Amino acid sequence: MSVLAEFDKLETIGIWHSTDEDPGQRVVVKLNERYLTLFSFNGRPLAHWAMSAVQRGNPGSMPANYSPDDQYCESLEISDSYVVSLLDRQLQHPVEETDTEIATWSWRAGTTALISVLVLALAAYIVASNLAGWTASLTTAAKSKQLGERAFNQVTEIVGGNCRFGLGGTLLDTIAYQFLDNRYSIRIVRGQVPDTMHLPGGIIIISEALLLRSDQPEVFVGHLLEEKIRSELTDPLAMLLELAGLQATVNFALRGEIDESVLRDYALEKLRGQRQYVNPDAVFAELESEGVSALPFAQAIGWTETLYLGDGGAQAGEPPSLLSNNDWLSIRKICDQIG
Repeated sequence: MSVLAEFDKLETIGIWHSTDEDPGQRVVVKLNERYLTLFSFNGRPLAHWAMSAVQRGNPGSMPANYSPDDQYCESLEISDSYVVSLLDRQLQHPVEETDTEIATWSWRAGTTALISVLVLALAAYIVASNLAGWTASLTTAAKSKQLGERAFNQVTEIVGGNCRFGLGGTLLDTIAYQFLDNRYSIRIVRGQVPDTMHLPGGIIIISEALLLRSDQPEVFVGHLLEEKIRSELTDPLAMLLELAGLQATVNFALRGEIDESVLRDYALEKLRGQRQYVNPDAVFAELESEGVSALPFAQAIGWTETLYLGDGGAQAGEPPSLLSNNDWLSIRKICDQIG
């Protein structure tokens, strides 16, 4: 049996360069023993490589660089060390395809059987969705936090490390305490991640790229509050359990356990960056209620025309800066110690 044959589903995130001059785009990478397929985040197929022809261009280096042939005009970068180790082992022992296998796309299931499967799948989805919400509502905050930490470990394994160094890490804790509450913690992550995302247990992730684009602390806090609002729209744990499916949800409800493979799939889904919409006016109102000018955040997202200013707001005078220049610089350089 080949290395990848034991996996029903194996996915990760990568950077695909369609030509050697293409700057690259984030894609979903799906692998099995015969094919490596690339999809956009909305599910559109982008490339389909025969596994037996895939070449690695930089053995021993990370991120790993792969190509569908030995010309390396088209390439794929993968930072996920777990998937890289599996893929490299697979490439050492490729499964050769036969003409019959390439030409055979079997559609032997009858119409009646297919309809039955779809009906059962729909019923399972409805039951799993309701059970997920009920189970999440009964889960303790400590257990939710534990699952969030495990999911966060999966995120960092796929894309890179957690930036928590020196004064910058302490200042993040201060900002979380000031603008959120003791249910939340802030994580800065380097790598190919969405600008913001959240996990169970009040974990809010901000990408290093967004942090560096935020030229003022008010902009950073605005994005932070936006993600906090988004996390309150739907219980993050319920979303995790709904994605996990009926069997995993029942297992969690009875035993309090979730497999790492489920958390990995959840991390990959979050990394695809599909987020619920948050009305900027809600963020402006939150900023104003905290005594923070909403104008820098509004300007950063290009939404100044309908800016909520309250009775005094930003027009009543410039509020004091949230952080000193040195403290803000410490936060912006928080990832510098990652190699």
